[in-house]
Amino acid sequence: MQDLTRLYEHDYAAWAERTAELLRDGRFSELDVEHLIEELSRNRAARRSG
Repeated sequence: MQDLTRLYEHDYAAWAERTAELLRDGRFSELDVEHLIEELSRNRAARRSG
């Protein structure tokens, strides 16, 4: 998870690809949950205002 946090901070696209891969594979314990929730919340807010 710490590696994903670092990836999020330095290479968002790679973080997103890796997160999608983990979700597809059902490897939920390996997710960067904090940033995933942040991104989902941001996306929800953007959809509401747009």
